[in-house]
Amino acid sequence: MENAKSSQVGRLICVLLIGGVSSAMADCGADRFFGPDDPDNRTPLTAAHPDFAKTQRLAARANVVEERNLAVYYETGYMVDRCPDKAALWYEKAAAHGDEVARAWVARQAALARLRGGPECFADRCGAAGGDGPQVAFVQAVGAGAFKTMVTINGKTVPAIIDTGATFVTMSAKTAGELGLGYEGGKQMKMNTANGTTTNNAIMLDRVTVGGITLSRVEGAVGQTDMPVLIGMSFLRRVNMTTNGNVMTLVRP
Repeated sequence: MENAKSSQVGRLICVLLIGGVSSAMADCGADRFFGPDDPDNRTPLTAAHPDFAKTQRLAARANVVEERNLAVYYETGYMVDRCPDKAALWYEKAAAHGDEVARAWVARQAALARLRGGPECFADRCGAAGGDGPQVAFVQAVGAGAFKTMVTINGKTVPAIIDTGATFVTMSAKTAGELGLGYEGGKQMKMNTANGTTTNNAIMLDRVTVGGITLSRVEGAVGQTDMPVLIGMSFLRRVNMTTNGNVMTLVRP
């Protein structure tokens, strides 16, 4: 019964967002393959990389983990041209076979489809996954293995890096100013970094969003040195985090 329900939702996604599996294949065209060390997909390969080919082969045999992995590859453009249509197809297959991350993705897309077809959404209803499933975010590694993404802090979006070595969501004073964050009155604290000990101001971030995940009241830190925004453990410890190749999956149950 559950598998049938997931399959129905998946078909809804294909119809509303994609236009059906047959048109999806036509829209994306033939696959072009790339190596795992070519994150910008600049140099096509003559055949699928062995890692991609293995995932594709096992997914075709209904290996649920590899079905979801293949969906992520198509969604993020890792080792193959991006194709949201094919991503949706493989998420549907994985969801039908019981994968919880895929089910969350399917549920989120169904909610988005309903919002697009209904009245204008407001505030946190826009893009919300709903209360009946986990929230999910996918982050792809870029360059030397850094997992880069966009983060929305109190309604404003900036680039960021996932950093399990950072205690808090950390940023420079310049970025904090651009985000409109008042930090001068925050408690000062010493933090050890790769460049030595620095003094930072502790702040509380009302809302932090990465992909489909939104958390409230996340501890942050503002330093005087120039740095990218680091999504540290004050956010990451509240989600489940796994990596597969160059793709990180974050899930908030």
